[in-house]
Amino acid sequence: MKLNSDKLDDGLFPRRKPWLIILIVAAVAGYPAYRLGLLAANRNSTGTGKSVVAAPASKETAVRVIASPVQASVVPQSPAAAVPVQVKRSNDTVVARAVPAVMPPMVVESSTGLVDTAQSESQRSVLEERLGSDNIEQLLSRKKSPWKVDYVVKPNDAVEKIARKNKTTSELIARMNGLGTGHTIRSGQTLKVLNGRFTIAISKSKFELVLELDGKFFKRYGVCVGAQSKTPPGVYVVTSREVNPTWWPEGKGPIPAGDERNLLGTRWMAIKDPKNPAEDRRGLGIHGTRDDTSIGKPVSAGCIRMRNSDVEEIHMLIPIGTPVTIAE
Repeated sequence: MKLNSDKLDDGLFPRRKPWLIILIVAAVAGYPAYRLGLLAANRNSTGTGKSVVAAPASKETAVRVIASPVQASVVPQSPAAAVPVQVKRSNDTVVARAVPAVMPPMVVESSTGLVDTAQSESQRSVLEERLGSDNIEQLLSRKKSPWKVDYVVKPNDAVEKIARKNKTTSELIARMNGLGTGHTIRSGQTLKVLNGRFTIAISKSKFELVLELDGKFFKRYGVCVGAQSKTPPGVYVVTSREVNPTWWPEGKGPIPAGDERNLLGTRWMAIKDPKNPAEDRRGLGIHGTRDDTSIGKPVSAGCIRMRNSDVEEIHMLIPIGTPVTIAE
């Protein structure tokens, strides 16, 4: 019996489009083979065919310091927290370089001994130096700060009078307000004045002076102390302040400022027992020095020596009556 060719064209598998079926079958069968090929290639690139080398993290530590009158938040980027996120291919070696990850904030607080969570002594020094510089910059600027309050100049006011009233120094008021050396002010003028009290803590064993503002770390300075324990520990108070002081060595005549024999440098601050300041005749004080190499050593006759630049800064900040504690 003869078949009708038209019936075949209407069947389930038309003869005129066999390529469509072939493409569908090839795609379904080829996809698993394609995935297996990718997996094999990936294993080969990280296996015996290629070597992976983890590059050491940088020894440098990035530090961000946020200074405030209460605390300093220090956010380090430490190699210990590094994660490999950058990959560099060189010839037959794949180099994975570690990129530091930000660690949780550390808080640097202060008391007479700094409560310190720095990861190393060198990092501690870097953090304190930066924090001290930032604190000075913020205090001396005209920007608003919890350390400062507004004071409206009254008739017959003078900078020295305002300083005594607010228990600060005329030099600091002048620097904070850009008054210049003449300290000229006018009635009704608004000035920024210090809102807080400085204290000083000196450690003989560490050869350091820590300046605090309302009990919080402000800045740290290196000092020289007395040879053979000639600097007596105790609690003192600043009783006088001098610029370019004359030195009166025992048994000798006065030696004026600028004379190479004058050991007091550019500033002098006498410290005495607060209970009996008039009876305390030990002649102790904080002063500058022409010999910066003595800083960090016990070579003075009993006084606290500082670099001239440091003692000038301290002298600007602390008024008469500032408490000073000297500890072993």
